[in-house]
Formats: sequence, C-alpha cells, structure tokens
Amino acid sequence: MIGIFQHKKEQYNKLILKSLLSGPKITKQIAEYVYSNRKERSITERRGNEVKKIISTISKKDSRLEELKNKNYVFQEDNLYKLTMKGKAVALTLVDSVYDVMPYIIQEHRNTLPETLQLVKANPFLKKLLNQEMLREMLKIASTPELYQRVKDITNRLMTQGVDIDSMSDLEFQNILASELFSSLIRKRSLEGTRFNKMKDVLLDDLKHYEKELKG
Repeated sequence: MIGIFQHKKEQYNKLILKSLLSGPKITKQIAEYVYSNRKERSITERRGNEVKKIISTISKKDSRLEELKNKNYVFQEDNLYKLTMKGKAVALTLVDSVYDVMPYIIQEHRNTLPETLQLVKANPFLKKLLNQEMLREMLKIASTPELYQRVKDITNRLMTQGVDIDSMSDLEFQNILASELFSSLIRKRSLEGTRFNKMKDVLLDDLKHYEKELKG
C-alpha cells in the first residue's frame, strides 16, 4: 500500500482522489464529497458545521490536500483542484468499475482534445510519428474503458509490488505507464504490416539518433 493510504490519512486521501475523478473541484466541494461518503458520521451532527471542520482538516498547512499536491497526485489551477495523471491512475484503483467514471473521463477527453492536437503540431517528434489516421485512432483509444481498465490494472500491480509511487513525479509515473501500455500494444498485435508500422520505424530511428549522440 502506498504511503498516502496508510494510517489515519487513508480515508480522507482516498475520498479526495475519488471526488476529483468526477471533475475539478474547489475545497468546499471536496469537503462536501468527503462528508457524504466518509464512514463515521453522528446522527446529531449538522452538515454545515461538519463540512467546515472537514475543510479545515484537509486544507490546513501540512494536511491532506497539501500532501497530495506535494506528492504530485493533484494540482491547483484557478482555485480548482485537479488530478494529475498519477492521481487519476491511483484514483481509478479506488472505484469498483471504470465504467462508473467514464462519462467524466470522456468529457475531460473532449475538453483537452484541442490542447492535445496543438501539442502534436508543435512537437516535431510527435508530428513525425503520428499521421492524421494514426492520431485519430490514438485519440479514439484514449477515450475507451479498456484503456482506463488497463491503467487501473497496471497501477494496482505497481502498488501490490510495493513500488514507491509517492516519491515519483507525475512525469516519471507517466513514463512508466506509457511504457507498460506500449508494451501491451506490441504484445497484442504485430507492428509489421499494420498502420503502426510507421510508429515502429520512427521510434527505432529516434533510438539510433540518440545512440549516435551518446557515442559522439
């Protein structure tokens, strides 16, 4: 089990991550989700007072939200807390089925699509690697339940093996995830004679280029 899910911090950290699977939230919205889904609750408590207590608990210095930010599970933008890719992957391990959160993931995918396309156009390597047909297929795959189930499975395995996900940057985690997903793709289908043949050739050329740089 990873560090953020150990001891007293476990329940609130899990609920915070799960709350953000349905989209970005301000602190109060996260606290309301925590209040509605936490295990212990007194029948005499008042919702407003309890939500305020939770806000204080999760947002004070060195507490839940700050720890999750410092460990690259969430980030803050315009007062909204959002999941990093690492945070989303770990949050997926907390839901029974990825289908439960797919509507939110698909909407997020649509919202970030223009940004993704601009990234490809601006990156010479990606531009060389992905033609329009391949880009459409990759983007289509990126919004399927099968992909997110695979992300969930990979993350569960890393956690079970005791990998220190807490200490990884979001980029480091993304690199591991991408490597695992790409390995799965290679195992699933032969790249020879498919539209992914170009991807293989570009990757090999790029590796040769870096080998020459290292030697020279």
